[in-house]
Amino acid sequence: MIIKEEKHSDVAPLPSSGRALRRLAFGSAADQRYPQGFWDTIAAERPNLFVMAGNAVYADCAGQTGECQALDAAYAELSRRPSFRGARDTVPILAAAGDAEYGASGAARPDAAGRRFALDRFRAFWRGGSSRGDDA
Repeated sequence: MIIKEEKHSDVAPLPSSGRALRRLAFGSAADQRYPQGFWDTIAAERPNLFVMAGNAVYADCAGQTGECQALDAAYAELSRRPSFRGARDTVPILAAAGDAEYGASGAARPDAAGRRFALDRFRAFWRGGSSRGDDA
């Protein structure tokens, strides 16, 4: 996986490539429709890196062939969560896309309708991120 270092004022930067990571945190399956207090716990632990291992948002895009407004709404809802914003501002986050980020089970397949839209939204939200088959 290639990590691009980009500087954004609203997110904690990724650690430099030469820095030893001693405190890592991992998580997944964080449905934006429910309370997100766990982000406060993650920030309080002060990890060098948090790995969001997929399924950070859930949206129903099944049957849609292009843009999915439900996916945009899911990312917007997550970004409005104060706990998430606080963690994102202080903890470097490396995100990986799971099926939920594509809006439907199986939608990560290279031939799936709406895949490009979902991947573009994922990358824009996480400022890069990683996904299966990100070259497509």
